[in-house]
Amino acid sequence: MSNTGPDILQNELRAVIRSPESRLEFARSLWQPQNGHSLTTGNFQAPSFEGYFGFYEDQCITWLCDKYSQDKTHRQLVEKACEIAGLDAQQLQPLLLSQDEMERSWLFLAVRVFTMIDVGGLRTGIKLGQVSRNWTNGSLKAFIESTFPCTKEELDHVKLERLFTARNLERVADIQVIWTSNLADHLQLEDDDTKVRLFSHASFLELHRECDLFPAGFIDETLRTLSLLLSSNDKKTVTWFRREQRRNLNDEFIDGTAISCRPLSMKERQIDKFEFWHDRLVMLKQAFDEADPKTMSQWWSDRRKPVQWFNFWFAIALVVGLTIFFGLVQSIEGGIQVWKAYHP
Repeated sequence: MSNTGPDILQNELRAVIRSPESRLEFARSLWQPQNGHSLTTGNFQAPSFEGYFGFYEDQCITWLCDKYSQDKTHRQLVEKACEIAGLDAQQLQPLLLSQDEMERSWLFLAVRVFTMIDVGGLRTGIKLGQVSRNWTNGSLKAFIESTFPCTKEELDHVKLERLFTARNLERVADIQVIWTSNLADHLQLEDDDTKVRLFSHASFLELHRECDLFPAGFIDETLRTLSLLLSSNDKKTVTWFRREQRRNLNDEFIDGTAISCRPLSMKERQIDKFEFWHDRLVMLKQAFDEADPKTMSQWWSDRRKPVQWFNFWFAIALVVGLTIFFGLVQSIEGGIQVWKAYHP
């Protein structure tokens, strides 16, 4: 069932929000009261918000599959999210500790669609991502600040060269990129540093840029991590990203605008310019630097150490060249000997 226009928000959660006009009304109702910016229909043309609304639809379906109230509407969910954002810790405590399972689940659903952070509350046990933190007390703003602390515990003797891209993580270091719709998963390494999760929803982040719900500077820094790993100036990275979009079309939700983030200057690429994502970036870069090529294609793609790359391939070319040369000499010599045998 699908409708067009603003009235879609009065329909039940099973109704899909597809048209740009309906998405605009949804965003105006959810985010404009928080950031004060006027939004236009042009902001919601595909593919800008295709990823977010795919995530939103998935969350609604998951909540409905938990056998909760089937008559809840999109408008009620938006109003719940706005209400939660304005409540302090004392007002939220009874809701967080409520024995009414549906009421608590409804609250957590509203938070997930508003912040794209896994706060728990799914009765089926389904997790939005790998990093899940249960919100049991305090305001939503305090919970988010505790989820993304500004810490620099890891030593930062790393350089974020232009070679450090999501495409090269896979091609050179054999670190698989896993796309996630859980902001808390962003840049998280897993499976013995062989996989990394990336949060691509740049359009969603832009809507929160002027919102004080996230720590000051957090949204801008998160967008800079996308600029770092998904460089719009690197044609090969752009081609790789578009291929990832097609490959994950029916699996994970990827925001197509992530590849369009503003390129970083040399100064902005310095590791000490990152605070919230500092430690995860350091660990990811260390995993990238320490990974050894395992295949000939990875050896060819590995330009992290240009001198070593040149020496390796020069030696390969020399060995192959000499092998071909001496093989050719032996073939000619054998041919001469055969000719002499028949022409003494």
